[in-house]
Amino acid sequence: MLEIPALYCPFSPVPPHPEVDWLVAHAEGWARAKGLLPNETESTLRKVRSYCELAAACYPSAPISRLAPICDYYSWLFFFDDVCENHSLQGGAPAETCALLRGVYGVLEGKDERGGPYEAFALALADIWLRI
Repeated sequence: MLEIPALYCPFSPVPPHPEVDWLVAHAEGWARAKGLLPNETESTLRKVRSYCELAAACYPSAPISRLAPICDYYSWLFFFDDVCENHSLQGGAPAETCALLRGVYGVLEGKDERGGPYEAFALALADIWLRI
């Protein structure tokens, strides 16, 4: 039988950012306002919480004004990843997925992406881009 030794980590744990609950409430409100939670469920809200907890653990001493856009970006990133994955799993051709990515990421180059099927993601990314 294979025996795995205990993991040694010489660093003491760092507590997460003290405002993690505020960050969660902020990120949920932001995602709702941007239309990223059309089918809001308890599972979806748990995901938002986990994204904010990740950011709070990675940046435990960051000013809240810097950490809020990071939480929003993490939420956006993982929800958009789900959209892309679902698009592919539902038979979307690679060229269609590429067009989807180009359309949403076009806002980073100043393109107006209003009216497309993934407009909410493009506009939310533009919002994050302006804040960082």
